[in-house]
Amino acid sequence: MNSPSSRSRTIAASAAVFLAAIVSLAGVLATAANASGPVITFNNDPAPRSVDDWADCAGFQIDATFMAQRRNETFYDSSGQPVLQRRHVQFTGTLFNAAAPSKSVTYIGDFTRTFDFTTGDLTLNGLDSHAVVPGGGVIELNAGDTVVSATDVVVHGPDGDVTELCNALS
Repeated sequence: MNSPSSRSRTIAASAAVFLAAIVSLAGVLATAANASGPVITFNNDPAPRSVDDWADCAGFQIDATFMAQRRNETFYDSSGQPVLQRRHVQFTGTLFNAAAPSKSVTYIGDFTRTFDFTTGDLTLNGLDSHAVVPGGGVIELNAGDTVVSATDVVVHGPDGDVTELCNALS
């Protein structure tokens, strides 16, 4: 049989272990909340969106409509401030001669946009836009990697020359 003093030591030791477990669990839960990964949201266009003056051609401008699906992954620091957002965007749309809207082509995009809230850097990776004339091939392509920082813009890949697109829509 346990004496009162050994029983007190056992209860005290059990309480200490229990308290240590609670403190440890609280630390694990706080870390898990911060490191649990991104908050994922979706914002998809319920109706076509318009872009006036998508590009300029000699004698006319190109306007656009599109519908996009976006999946956002936002990462937060321990104080709840966003530190990074990665957005995957897929869209389909129409590019058209603003003066003669029947002159049009379909265009698509499938890219990832990453914004670093701490540095202000914006990165685009993938297919920003791509237009094809049926039977005529690619007439506009903007793809690759683009990094925009406070001091510089660096582009790797085709940068969306619209010369052939202007010819197709003239």
